[in-house]
Amino acid sequence: MRDDVLSSFVVSSILLNLQLIFYPFALGGEIVVLRIILSFLAGILAGYLFKNDFFTFPSYLNSSDRDLDPNMVLRYLKNVWRNLKISFPYLVIGIALSALFQRYMPSTLVEDLLGEESHFAVILSSALGVPLYACGGAVIPLTQLWIYQGMGKESALAFMNVGQALRLTNISALKMALSMKKLLLFILFIFAFSIGSGYLVDILL
Repeated sequence: MRDDVLSSFVVSSILLNLQLIFYPFALGGEIVVLRIILSFLAGILAGYLFKNDFFTFPSYLNSSDRDLDPNMVLRYLKNVWRNLKISFPYLVIGIALSALFQRYMPSTLVEDLLGEESHFAVILSSALGVPLYACGGAVIPLTQLWIYQGMGKESALAFMNVGQALRLTNISALKMALSMKKLLLFILFIFAFSIGSGYLVDILL
């Protein structure tokens, strides 16, 4: 597969999958639609930027998968169970974090820093996406609380996009196929796209 096509696939699939489509419905249908559109656009842009030997996969990687059960129903159930085991602990963490923020962070502070009137809300939200994003399920209660306290949709999208793309598991996986220079370019691309698309959404809405 050509590197530009592979870049499009990698970026789009990192930013969005079926779980990440269903979870954000708790935040409203508008955010779900915007995440789908932005993930699609990010993939297209990455395809034009990252090509010509961008990826270098090590020889020990192969296509084996422990969940390739020959029975389609069992394969589906195994994958559902695996996803639940992975997601549920982080969901509990997300609920705990949202409770702590609700208890100890004044809602006025969220509105001042991350609200629609703040000129730096999208940039700050993008920066918060790296340390506070555990997984797609965990981030929903926290983001839901912040939106209730005044966070703008554009800031919520930037927070979720940066956090999803740059969480530790994704960066660790990408490091196997990218040099440090190219990994830094990928990180810069995610920040630039998330911030830029956040401000674009702010203008359009």
